Amino acid sequence: MYFLWLNRQCGHCKKLAPEWKKAANNLKGKVKLGHVDCDADKSLMSRFNVQGFPTILVFGADKGHPIPYEGATSATVIESFALEQLETNVSPPEVTELTSPDILEQKCGSAAICFVAFLPDILDSKAEGRNKYLELLLSVAEKFKMSRFSFVWAAACKQPDLEKHLRVGGYRYPAFVGLKLAQKSYALFKSGFERDRIM
Repeated sequence: MYFLWLNRQCGHCKKLAPEWKKAANNLKGKVKLGHVDCDADKSLMSRFNVQGFPTILVFGADKGHPIPYEGATSATVIESFALEQLETNVSPPEVTELTSPDILEQKCGSAAICFVAFLPDILDSKAEGRNKYLELLLSVAEKFKMSRFSFVWAAACKQPDLEKHLRVGGYRYPAFVGLKLAQKSYALFKSGFERDRIM
C-alpha cells in the first residue's frame, strides 16, 4: 500500500505539506507515503493524467492503476483512510505446514511472533478433526492479519527436535506455542486449544 502526493509550489500544496509529513510519520511501518514535485518531474503529470494540485494517488494491489484520493487533507483523515485501505488490501493470512527447518526460518525469522501449532496425527483426529484445527488457526490468523505475526503448524511427531526444544509432545496434542525465533524465546499456551483462549 502506497500513497503518492503529486505537488507543485502552490498555496494548496504548501498548506498540505505539514499534514502530509505528520501522516507519514504516524503511518511509518504500516503505509508508505511519498511525494513528487511535478515542477521538477513533469512525466508523472501526463502518466497519471493529473488535472490539478494537490493530487494524491493510492496504489493498492494493482500498482498500474492507482485510485485518486478525494478526501479531506488533514493528517487525521488521511491516516484513517490509509488504515482502512490497508485493511481491505492486506493479503489473506496463511497457515503453513511446517515440514522443514527452512520453512520455520522463512515464515518465523522476521515475524514479531510466530505461532506454532502441533496438531494430533491425522490417524488420531481424522481429516475432519484436522480441518477443524486448521480452520481455527485460520480464523485466529485472520483476526491478527494486520500484525506482524505468522502462523505455522506441524503434525504430531513430525518435527521431533523442535518439539523437544519447545517441550511439547507426548500426549499433549494439540499444542500451541508463541515463538520469537530471533530472540530464541517461546511461550507455551497451557489453556485449551480454542479460539477464545488463544486470542
